[in-house]
Amino acid sequence: MFAVLAAVFFHSFGTVWVKQVASELPVYVANTGGLVVASVLYVISWLMLGEEIPAAVPASAAYSITYLAIFGSVFGAMLFYYALKHVSATSIGLLPLITPVSCLLLGQWLNDEVITISTMFGTAIILSGLLVYQWSALMQGKVRRFVINPGQIMESHHNEK
Repeated sequence: MFAVLAAVFFHSFGTVWVKQVASELPVYVANTGGLVVASVLYVISWLMLGEEIPAAVPASAAYSITYLAIFGSVFGAMLFYYALKHVSATSIGLLPLITPVSCLLLGQWLNDEVITISTMFGTAIILSGLLVYQWSALMQGKVRRFVINPGQIMESHHNEK
């Protein structure tokens, strides 16, 4: 449990730090730095846990690892850092909520994975939270327009008549 909380903390800290401090950093540099640090920590944890290198890797597992290394890590992280430069850190923070839901639905569609009732309930909670966030942001935007520029709203209202 501690490792999961630490991972969330460091991911959040890194996201905010890159947004504030290293916003001029090229995307590939941020991506390479993150992947190098993660790789070193992964090897250290692998050795500390006493894991062994498998004698044989099935072809499907090798293809999956290759796909995830290229698209999930390299391209995914590059897109993440690119979006981080152009979108607010709060909105980027919602990506980890959307990803599992989309992967769950893709797995069910492409691989006929079974989605249990409890998984559907959890998915509904995640999507409801995203809906509340988006709805409140939308409402705040509308309210802000009325407060900041009421003359323009009144003028556009009179022009419609």
